[in-house]
Amino acid sequence: MSNKSPLETACREILGEKYEQYYDLLSNLLLLNIDIIKRNDERLSAKVTSILFDDQITNKTHIICEYIEAADWNYNFRPSELENTKKLLELDPDLKTSTKIINHLREQSDQNYSEIMRKVDVKQEIKLYRSRTGFTSSRI
Repeated sequence: MSNKSPLETACREILGEKYEQYYDLLSNLLLLNIDIIKRNDERLSAKVTSILFDDQITNKTHIICEYIEAADWNYNFRPSELENTKKLLELDPDLKTSTKIINHLREQSDQNYSEIMRKVDVKQEIKLYRSRTGFTSSRI
């Protein structure tokens, strides 16, 4: 009997034997347990999770990069989250592989994955725009 997590299984099925790097990165970055996600969670890991799970967002890389650029402004982002997010973008710049893994997770029977977007909705987030003096905000 296997004790592999759904994320590990998805990474293995999408990537084959060389799945460990993706699995380690995504397991440290994504929030896949809805019990530890707060409503309107301010953590970068919650934002990245929400962005990757949202099918309506077409330019996921761009939005994640905006949050990385705003890291100095947002004190809720931990250094480990920033590091893991940057590694993910280096490993998967267009997020195609990550999207395949997320889609595989969604196809599983576990209802937790469908509940993630209800708790952390990126559409309610404030979008940051760079200005001369720093960042200004505007609702999406």
